[in-house]
Amino acid sequence: MRWARAPSSPFSKPASSEGFAEHPKRRLVGLPGVERVRDLPADPITRLFFQHQGDHALYYGRYDAPSAQDEDRIRLESRTPYKWTYNVYTPVYDFCHRLREGSEQRKRFVIVPSTLETRGCAAVMLNHGLVAGFRDFHNDRAFAVELKYFQNEPTINVIEPCSYDGKTEFEWSPKMMRRLMNTHGIHNRLVVYICRSSDNRIIDHIDAVREQIGGRGLMMVH
Repeated sequence: MRWARAPSSPFSKPASSEGFAEHPKRRLVGLPGVERVRDLPADPITRLFFQHQGDHALYYGRYDAPSAQDEDRIRLESRTPYKWTYNVYTPVYDFCHRLREGSEQRKRFVIVPSTLETRGCAAVMLNHGLVAGFRDFHNDRAFAVELKYFQNEPTINVIEPCSYDGKTEFEWSPKMMRRLMNTHGIHNRLVVYICRSSDNRIIDHIDAVREQIGGRGLMMVH
């Protein structure tokens, strides 16, 4: 047995370093625990009284980085399901719909997943004045976006991701970026099309037309 107490003789002195080894490790506080981060309560005050417990507390991945497992743990190869389900959402999809639902409910802050694409989209929206700001508390998993309102109406009218599932990807050519900029003689700087360039920069269609480049389509907002 691992925690079995060694037979002590009256002549042996107890070592101070072995005092931790003969007792099982207990948690310092016994708070209600959840298995996943998504099961934590949304209220930040209530979240203080919950713990992220279980096997996934140390080993769980982000959208773009897989989970770091133990070396001796059996790894199963990821297989494509036979019938692909289209509810495997991307972080940009999550980002768009969290902002849309938060603005509909007149929220001030919205917690969104933190990836290179979502942080870039938030920066582009901040440059266009569509959001009031965003706060990154040195967290690699999520950050807070502060929504913006004018006369009690959200500044975001329409926000829509380009890809609704994790499989479909749209490449926007430079000609298409020019078409998004100027269609039928209408110079468009109101509807913002955000893409990811080949050098991993998140830019809008105005910068893409200026640099004469295209990219992978991420979202549309106005």
